Amino acid sequence: TRYESGSVSARELDENGDGRPDVWESYAGGRMTSREVDREGDGERDAFYVFEGGSLTRERHDTSGDGRIDRIVEYRDRRLVRVQEDRNGSGQMDTWTHYQPLGDREIVARVERDTDGDGSPDTFEVYEEFEGETVLARREEDKNGDGVIDVKSFYEKGKLQRREISDPELVPL
Repeated sequence: TRYESGSVSARELDENGDGRPDVWESYAGGRMTSREVDREGDGERDAFYVFEGGSLTRERHDTSGDGRIDRIVEYRDRRLVRVQEDRNGSGQMDTWTHYQPLGDREIVARVERDTDGDGSPDTFEVYEEFEGETVLARREEDKNGDGVIDVKSFYEKGKLQRREISDPELVPL
Protein backbone atom coordinates (compact mmCIF):
# COMPACT_ATOMS: atom_id res chain seq x y z
CA THR A 1 0.00 0.00 0.00
CA ARG A 2 1.32 3.45 -0.95
CA TYR A 3 0.23 6.67 0.72
CA GLU A 4 0.27 10.31 -0.34
CA SER A 5 -0.48 13.01 2.24
CA GLY A 6 -1.74 10.35 4.64
CA SER A 7 -4.25 8.80 2.21
CA VAL A 8 -4.00 5.57 0.23
CA SER A 9 -2.91 6.32 -3.35
CA ALA A 10 -2.22 2.80 -4.63
CA ARG A 11 -2.32 -0.84 -3.61
CA GLU A 12 -0.94 -4.09 -4.99
CA LEU A 13 -2.63 -7.26 -3.80
CA ASP A 14 -1.90 -10.98 -4.04
CA GLU A 15 -5.42 -12.39 -4.02
CA ASN A 16 -4.56 -15.88 -5.30
CA GLY A 17 -1.76 -16.44 -2.75
CA ASP A 18 1.06 -17.20 -5.19
CA GLY A 19 3.37 -14.50 -3.78
CA ARG A 20 3.00 -12.16 -6.78
CA PRO A 21 0.62 -9.21 -7.19
CA ASP A 22 -2.46 -9.93 -9.27
CA VAL A 23 -4.49 -6.80 -8.46
CA TRP A 24 -3.37 -3.18 -8.84
CA GLU A 25 -5.55 -0.36 -7.50
CA SER A 26 -5.25 3.43 -7.71
CA TYR A 27 -6.98 5.90 -5.41
CA ALA A 28 -7.65 9.65 -5.34
CA GLY A 29 -9.47 11.54 -2.60
CA GLY A 30 -10.03 8.32 -0.68
CA ARG A 31 -11.86 6.63 -3.58
CA MET A 32 -10.75 3.97 -6.02
CA THR A 33 -10.15 5.37 -9.52
CA SER A 34 -8.89 2.23 -11.24
CA ARG A 35 -8.41 -1.47 -10.66
CA GLU A 36 -6.40 -3.82 -12.88
CA VAL A 37 -6.54 -7.58 -12.43
CA ASP A 38 -4.54 -10.58 -13.64
CA ARG A 39 -7.38 -13.12 -13.64
CA GLU A 40 -5.35 -15.92 -15.24
CA GLY A 41 -2.38 -15.72 -12.83
CA ASP A 42 0.05 -15.47 -15.75
CA GLY A 43 1.48 -12.07 -14.81
CA GLU A 44 -0.53 -10.24 -17.50
CA ARG A 45 -3.28 -7.81 -16.57
CA ASP A 46 -6.44 -8.79 -18.42
CA ALA A 47 -9.25 -6.88 -16.69
CA PHE A 48 -9.30 -3.10 -16.27
CA TYR A 49 -11.87 -1.13 -14.29
CA VAL A 50 -12.39 2.65 -14.17
CA PHE A 51 -14.26 4.38 -11.35
CA GLU A 52 -15.57 7.94 -11.22
CA GLY A 53 -17.15 9.48 -8.14
CA GLY A 54 -17.07 6.11 -6.39
CA SER A 55 -18.96 4.33 -9.18
CA LEU A 56 -17.77 1.86 -11.79
CA THR A 57 -18.03 3.52 -15.22
CA ARG A 58 -16.05 1.28 -17.56
CA GLU A 59 -14.59 -2.21 -17.78
CA ARG A 60 -12.15 -3.51 -20.39
CA HIS A 61 -11.37 -7.22 -20.69
CA ASP A 62 -9.09 -9.56 -22.59
CA THR A 63 -11.33 -12.63 -22.37
CA SER A 64 -9.35 -14.72 -24.87
CA GLY A 65 -5.89 -14.27 -23.33
CA ASP A 66 -4.32 -12.93 -26.53
CA GLY A 67 -3.30 -9.58 -25.00
CA ARG A 68 -6.00 -7.59 -26.84
CA ILE A 69 -9.09 -6.02 -25.31
CA ASP A 70 -12.12 -7.83 -26.73
CA ARG A 71 -14.89 -6.71 -24.38
CA ILE A 72 -15.74 -3.22 -23.11
CA VAL A 73 -18.57 -2.64 -20.65
CA GLU A 74 -19.94 0.86 -19.97
CA TYR A 75 -22.08 2.11 -17.07
CA ARG A 76 -23.90 5.37 -16.41
CA ASP A 77 -25.49 6.23 -13.07
CA ARG A 78 -24.60 2.73 -11.84
CA ARG A 79 -26.59 1.11 -14.66
CA LEU A 80 -25.29 -1.02 -17.52
CA VAL A 81 -25.69 0.92 -20.78
CA ARG A 82 -23.50 -0.74 -23.44
CA VAL A 83 -21.23 -3.70 -24.12
CA GLN A 84 -18.82 -3.80 -27.07
CA GLU A 85 -17.32 -7.14 -28.09
CA ASP A 86 -14.91 -8.66 -30.57
CA ARG A 87 -16.75 -11.96 -30.92
CA ASN A 88 -14.91 -13.24 -33.99
CA GLY A 89 -11.37 -12.58 -32.67
CA SER A 90 -10.42 -10.20 -35.49
CA GLY A 91 -9.02 -7.54 -33.16
CA GLN A 92 -11.83 -5.05 -33.76
CA MET A 93 -15.21 -4.75 -32.10
CA ASP A 94 -18.00 -6.37 -34.08
CA THR A 95 -20.97 -6.44 -31.68
CA TRP A 96 -22.50 -3.55 -29.74
CA THR A 97 -25.27 -4.32 -27.24
CA HIS A 98 -27.25 -1.40 -25.81
CA TYR A 99 -29.25 -1.75 -22.60
CA GLN A 100 -32.14 0.18 -21.07
CA PRO A 101 -33.41 0.16 -17.50
CA LEU A 102 -36.55 -1.76 -16.65
CA GLY A 103 -37.35 -1.55 -12.96
CA ASP A 104 -34.33 -2.71 -11.00
CA ARG A 105 -32.61 -4.43 -13.95
CA GLU A 106 -31.21 -3.65 -17.37
CA ILE A 107 -32.58 -5.33 -20.49
CA VAL A 108 -31.21 -5.59 -24.01
CA ALA A 109 -32.76 -2.84 -26.11
CA ARG A 110 -30.67 -2.96 -29.30
CA VAL A 111 -27.86 -5.04 -30.77
CA GLU A 112 -25.69 -3.87 -33.66
CA ARG A 113 -23.41 -6.28 -35.53
CA ASP A 114 -20.62 -5.94 -38.06
CA THR A 115 -21.13 -9.18 -40.00
CA ASP A 116 -18.84 -8.34 -42.95
CA GLY A 117 -15.81 -7.20 -40.91
CA ASP A 118 -15.57 -3.67 -42.31
CA GLY A 119 -15.62 -2.04 -38.85
CA SER A 120 -19.15 -0.66 -38.93
CA PRO A 121 -22.47 -2.30 -38.08
CA ASP A 122 -24.63 -3.68 -40.88
CA THR A 123 -27.22 -5.60 -38.86
CA PHE A 124 -29.45 -3.90 -36.30
CA GLU A 125 -31.80 -5.69 -33.90
CA VAL A 126 -34.39 -4.11 -31.63
CA TYR A 127 -35.71 -6.02 -28.62
CA GLU A 128 -38.78 -5.74 -26.41
CA GLU A 129 -40.11 -7.38 -23.28
CA PHE A 130 -42.76 -10.09 -23.67
CA GLU A 131 -44.03 -12.00 -20.64
CA GLY A 132 -40.85 -11.29 -18.67
CA GLU A 133 -38.53 -12.32 -21.53
CA THR A 134 -36.50 -10.10 -23.84
CA VAL A 135 -37.45 -11.04 -27.40
CA LEU A 136 -36.49 -9.85 -30.86
CA ALA A 137 -38.97 -7.30 -32.29
CA ARG A 138 -37.22 -6.13 -35.49
CA ARG A 139 -34.05 -6.84 -37.49
CA GLU A 140 -32.68 -4.56 -40.20
CA GLU A 141 -29.82 -5.69 -42.46
CA ASP A 142 -27.59 -4.06 -45.06
CA LYS A 143 -26.78 -7.19 -47.06
CA ASN A 144 -24.82 -5.61 -49.93
CA GLY A 145 -22.73 -3.13 -47.92
CA ASP A 146 -24.00 0.05 -49.57
CA GLY A 147 -25.07 1.66 -46.28
CA VAL A 148 -28.80 1.25 -47.00
CA ILE A 149 -31.03 -1.27 -45.20
CA ASP A 150 -31.99 -4.05 -47.65
CA VAL A 151 -33.96 -6.42 -45.44
CA LYS A 152 -36.36 -5.61 -42.62
CA SER A 153 -37.74 -8.47 -40.54
CA PHE A 154 -40.61 -7.92 -38.10
CA TYR A 155 -41.31 -10.18 -35.14
CA GLU A 156 -44.25 -10.59 -32.77
CA LYS A 157 -43.64 -12.29 -29.43
CA GLY A 158 -40.19 -13.19 -30.76
CA LYS A 159 -41.46 -15.01 -33.88
CA LEU A 160 -40.93 -13.83 -37.45
CA GLN A 161 -44.15 -12.38 -38.88
CA ARG A 162 -43.09 -10.44 -41.96
CA ARG A 163 -40.00 -9.67 -44.02
CA GLU A 164 -39.54 -6.72 -46.39
CA ILE A 165 -36.77 -6.91 -49.00
CA SER A 166 -35.97 -3.68 -50.87
CA ASP A 167 -33.23 -5.05 -53.18
CA PRO A 168 -34.70 -7.52 -55.74
CA GLU A 169 -31.26 -9.07 -56.27
CA LEU A 170 -31.44 -10.49 -52.74
CA VAL A 171 -34.53 -12.62 -53.45
CA PRO A 172 -34.64 -15.40 -52.40
CA LEU A 173 -32.71 -15.03 -49.15
